[in-house]
Amino acid sequence: MMAMTKRLASTVLAAMALAVPTLAVAAPAHADPDTDFYNELHIYGIYGEKDYNAWIGKIACKRLWNNLDHDANQSAQFVKRQLAKTTTTEQTYQFLGAAYRTYCPEKVPILTQMAQPAPGADTPPAPAGPPLAAEQ
Repeated sequence: MMAMTKRLASTVLAAMALAVPTLAVAAPAHADPDTDFYNELHIYGIYGEKDYNAWIGKIACKRLWNNLDHDANQSAQFVKRQLAKTTTTEQTYQFLGAAYRTYCPEKVPILTQMAQPAPGADTPPAPAGPPLAAEQ
């Protein structure tokens, strides 16, 4: 009986030894938001220290939460001052959009509001004149 118990125990231990690496591989991977943010910035041609850029992105969100910045334009001005002098306005807003999506997704509508005309604002009339060749 003792030999049978030892054999059973060694079989169970061997099975566990094989299962543990399998479980480790099967465990879901949790992405690092700072790395994802860093990688997205590279798509836009924005480079720099990963931790520094993540810090700026998080501060941009915190400035909105604390009402230091009241809209995306103010946030963009802050971000622009922190990035390389060669950073374009387009890259600044790309940085800001990536930061909002990564660190404060509830603030993304602030960017989309910028693209919409203000309530009650008249849209400019279409230019007058003869139709263009492409319009005929």
